[in-house]
Amino acid sequence: MAKFKDGVMFSGMRITNGKPRKVEGVSDEIHMAIAMWDALMSVEIGDQGTVTSLADGTHSKKSKHYGTYRLNKGKMGWWCDAVDLRTRYLSKNQQMDCAQKMRNGLGKDFDVVLENTHLHIEYDPKK
Repeated sequence: MAKFKDGVMFSGMRITNGKPRKVEGVSDEIHMAIAMWDALMSVEIGDQGTVTSLADGTHSKKSKHYGTYRLNKGKMGWWCDAVDLRTRYLSKNQQMDCAQKMRNGLGKDFDVVLENTHLHIEYDPKK
């Protein structure tokens, strides 16, 4: 199982655009992405992957970290559809290679963006 940075929030109340919103939890799709990252890190570095942000932190206004209103786990609600994953223990080439492996493994319904400090993944199905 992946490691989680202190303070990572799985669910709870958020203030988004000045309004309170209850994030039900982490979506099944993001749980799958975390498991995939953890397995990839086991191969790449021989250790667990690290989650640095789920439903916590400060993100752009339209961030899926704040939740997407949809059905998940048989329940309608706001579900965290984004995760940030630690990359600082990887070389730049490893970071780019791992980002591409995640894109290939997760498929077209996910956005995978290599940022300066982390790998950002969000579940964003294309219609």
